[in-house]
Amino acid sequence: MPRYSYKHRGRRYPSLDFVYLLHDQTLEDFGGTQGFKDQGQVESALAAPTRGIGGEDLYPTFFWKVAALGYLIANNHGFSDANKRTALLTMEITLQWNGEFPKWSQETKTLIMKLVGAGHLSHEGLRFALLAACGYDVDHYDDLRDV
Repeated sequence: MPRYSYKHRGRRYPSLDFVYLLHDQTLEDFGGTQGFKDQGQVESALAAPTRGIGGEDLYPTFFWKVAALGYLIANNHGFSDANKRTALLTMEITLQWNGEFPKWSQETKTLIMKLVGAGHLSHEGLRFALLAACGYDVDHYDDLRDV
């Protein structure tokens, strides 16, 4: 039986099997080319929340980790198609699993992911977009607090 998530530092993150299901559902709903360009790139993106250097997490807070998931899925182009759509769903579901509920319009989501995919919105910018969508004041957000 496939595992759809795993826990890391008290937070729930999607497994490879779960993201494959999301990708398949996205293609079924919106169309696109099935398959992978580079499966290793998808695996690499999904490992982002657990990456560390010298015992310290590479992405120090939950929102950094979720933004890394989305940014890397969108930009690594591991799937043949629907990388940005899969990235968006992965981030939204990961946030929801952990009690965060982004409130943004379809137009805003589409714009953010197009900017990410075109290289005009950085990983940090995506993190700020996620924080704002979840109702946090990004001008006064204490980045040391792991919300």
